[in-house]
Amino acid sequence: MRLLNQGWVASLIGLAGLVIGFIFFVKSRARPRLVYQRRALQLIGSAEPALPGEVEVSYKGVTVPRLTATYIVLWNAGIPTVRGSDVVASDPLRFVFPPGTRVLQARVVKATRPVIGFVVTANPNAPNEALLTFDFLDIRDGAVVEILHTSEERYPQVQGTIRGLPEGLRDWGRVVPAGNSLRVLPALFDFRGIGGRLILVLLAVYGVGLALYGIASPTWAGPSQTDAEVGRWSVVAAGAVLAGLAALLGWRRRRRFPRNLVTDELA
Repeated sequence: MRLLNQGWVASLIGLAGLVIGFIFFVKSRARPRLVYQRRALQLIGSAEPALPGEVEVSYKGVTVPRLTATYIVLWNAGIPTVRGSDVVASDPLRFVFPPGTRVLQARVVKATRPVIGFVVTANPNAPNEALLTFDFLDIRDGAVVEILHTSEERYPQVQGTIRGLPEGLRDWGRVVPAGNSLRVLPALFDFRGIGGRLILVLLAVYGVGLALYGIASPTWAGPSQTDAEVGRWSVVAAGAVLAGLAALLGWRRRRRFPRNLVTDELA
């Protein structure tokens, strides 16, 4: 009976944690949130240049020491609509690279809908900046932006002020492309590939099954009742750790931006 009570206590604690987590999740979604993810591809230049010093590379007639394509996926991850009119005119939304950088081109690769009016342009008054504007962003509205630049820093700072969003735009990390390698090990450890996802599912199922077995098994052998209980709850803890690890890896490697913003550059 004591073991049964311990099982119910653990179940109630887990259920309470799920309920509390769901409440906080809903409350966070009820606020407007502009978030972004990023990826960069170095097209020309590296720490150890492959070309002789006598060779010059130019882009549209401008000599460039390096050329990087930075992709930024920006979208509204909250429920309320974010309006372009809420952007403060004296502090517009912009991507800012270090001084000395030249933004050679800025364009929208893909938008969720043309009607949102998402536009990105190189700032004519600041060569190291790109300005972005939009009419409005409903829930999961957004765009993929490409910026060609000469900075050693692959990713810009995102600056600007929006009324009602004192925290500004939130950085949700790098875009992790799904692997397409047919080699066994990369396919298994790329948790966005089919092999990797299968491993996570099996790990989660095994962990949950191990934890349930520890709770539900009627008999446990041990030198004493205390040792038997320790063995039981050690199995439960091991199962919970395995299931939690699978969930954490799957959560961290998931694609977070809207599916309709997937492009070849981000796949």
